[in-house]
Amino acid sequence: MAKEIKIKAITIDGNGRLPLGFKIGNQKVKSFISSDSIGDRYSIFFGTTNRLYDINISRGGPFEFSYEDYENILKRCSSLDHPCLISYYACGDDDGIIWLRSEHVKGASFFETEIVEEVTESDGVEETEICFPTLAMLLKASNGKIAAKDGCIIIGDLIEAVAFLHANSAYAADINQKTIFLDTVRGHHTLIARLRFYNWPKKADAELIRKDLEQVGKLIELLVSEKGYGYGSQLKRNLLQLSSDMQASADGFTGADFLERSNLILKQGGKPRVNRKKDDTVASPEPEVENKVPVRSESSHSKRRNKSRSSRQGSNVVRRRRSSSKSRKKNKYATLSTERGKQVLAVLVMLSLFILIVGIAFGVHAGLRYLEQRRHIMASLNQPGSYSSISIMEDEVDRVSGSKRRSIEELTTSELLTAAAGGDCVAAARLCIEKMFKVPGDLNALLQARETLKPLSSELKARAEGESSAAYWRACAILTGVLDDDSASAIENLEFAATLEHRLAMDALGDLLAANPERPDPVNDRRALSLWLKAEEKISNSSETELLADKIMFFVRQGRGFNKGDLTPIEFVRKIASAGNPKAALLLADVYEEGSLLEQSLPTTLSWLRNVAGNLNAPARLRSEAQRRMAEMFAGGRGTPPSQTAASTWYERAAELGDVKAMLALADILEKGDEGNGVRPEYAAAAEWRAKAGQATVLSETENVFPFVTIIRTYKKLSQKN
Repeated sequence: MAKEIKIKAITIDGNGRLPLGFKIGNQKVKSFISSDSIGDRYSIFFGTTNRLYDINISRGGPFEFSYEDYENILKRCSSLDHPCLISYYACGDDDGIIWLRSEHVKGASFFETEIVEEVTESDGVEETEICFPTLAMLLKASNGKIAAKDGCIIIGDLIEAVAFLHANSAYAADINQKTIFLDTVRGHHTLIARLRFYNWPKKADAELIRKDLEQVGKLIELLVSEKGYGYGSQLKRNLLQLSSDMQASADGFTGADFLERSNLILKQGGKPRVNRKKDDTVASPEPEVENKVPVRSESSHSKRRNKSRSSRQGSNVVRRRRSSSKSRKKNKYATLSTERGKQVLAVLVMLSLFILIVGIAFGVHAGLRYLEQRRHIMASLNQPGSYSSISIMEDEVDRVSGSKRRSIEELTTSELLTAAAGGDCVAAARLCIEKMFKVPGDLNALLQARETLKPLSSELKARAEGESSAAYWRACAILTGVLDDDSASAIENLEFAATLEHRLAMDALGDLLAANPERPDPVNDRRALSLWLKAEEKISNSSETELLADKIMFFVRQGRGFNKGDLTPIEFVRKIASAGNPKAALLLADVYEEGSLLEQSLPTTLSWLRNVAGNLNAPARLRSEAQRRMAEMFAGGRGTPPSQTAASTWYERAAELGDVKAMLALADILEKGDEGNGVRPEYAAAAEWRAKAGQATVLSETENVFPFVTIIRTYKKLSQKN
């Protein structure tokens, strides 16, 4: 049941604002900031730490938002974490006052822009620093003349913030001088622009995204107008062209379509930037003079401070208080007597010398002990025994160092060769099997493995009863026909290793359970999917993750191995799709379009298709498929308002990447034209695309979902013949 809260009637002052010092719960309102689209915004000391936050308050009238409204906004906004966006933390109600809490921005004071109109607020503090929390304040204080270095930072950060929102099916709604906040990067004196946004429960559509781009374009035009200074002529032309293109962008374009272009423009104009999302700090630029972060000279800084003291007007800029506690502490410690200071210093020096001597003695003792242990280890290498020399050495070194012994799977090739030469049967088995797996059906590799492992079969069987690695490699040797034993013994070894969560064993056992040549078994399918998901948790190598992901996605696509209400496989697909896996993103698009496993959502389908279409690291085949499917959705108005312009744009992009269906669809559009909008048929261009489609080769990709099963079956047949 929804939480029912009655909004409390609040006594307001003559300006329609809460009086300063007004308490919400036990927290005092510090100051009024602005009226936002969802309520009046105030700064407030919130929590026992007295930390400053911003809160929006719903007080009825034109801002009559309910607790559920704020809760929905918070839920969507808090999931969008980006350095160039204002963060949201909580919502609640205190004594009937409903509030939404967001991050407080103190403002930035480090600018290249010249401040010509000092607008300050006197608070009786002897030493203060002028800060500009919003772009609107900086524009007013500089008479609209923004320096190029500051303007380029703001432009780059704003486009990145909007691109991030659009990539996550969100939009900013209201982008203007007052919603762009100026702050410093954590741990640096470097400017960063941050966008305050309200991600409404309604998801972004083409019109809302177009409005965002138009607003960004207008702000770029404002910053780079004739009042802006320090821009090179080429940089200024490129930025103004970017502004024009964003204001006139067609449906289907998002911030992501302009991010790479803006970065390139700034780089070519000598203002390089690194996307903030990769790191909350600013990456160091190349060591060229013109690319260095500007450092304000002392004389310039002093000049501006003196200027600020001489003209105290208005109340439009926040002043940051500098505590004088440091100077008081300095005076306090200055009163200590010289003799007492000398005594304390002497004691500290003696204590440091004592610690140094003890440390040296301990280091020498540990070093001598280590050398003695090494001498015993090396001497033991020549002693006979069933346990391999490499294992003896590792065990002893581990005992001395206190570290955990590595498994056979963690050893390098050179370490494996050393271990195998010393008689380690598991190392020898891994070397032989891996050589066979590299070239499936290699008869020489099979015969060599037989010759190497048959003399070690008894020892390998004994170790397989207690070691997961030995059990896995012995199972592989049996299944490929290297060792003479029945398949039941191999499955028993794999089951044992999987019980101990041996990653390769879980993967292989899942393949054997799933690759039923006749018909899938629901029980085996559920077990296989469970084993793959467990195995994936233990993988750190991206290529191995991709192989396992292909199997899991194969099951999700066929609806195998899980019930309809079980979202675990879907969440795995969503995780790797968000990490940049284009196959997973296309699969999610299918899932949301079909509506069989999740509730149908065509806008979400379009969002995931856009994710692949703009992924330059994705294979051309997958990118073109995503682009063509986007075009089809724009053409049919599915999940988005219909737009023939956007459809033509995406069909053309897909056709250029070699998609035959896109070529034919584009030819149809060009052939028909659009007389109603003044677009004439282009018969020559249409014929050219049809000719390209006729010459194109349609590649059918054969998917080998279970390579382990394919390899062992190949070698099993080969071993029966030899």
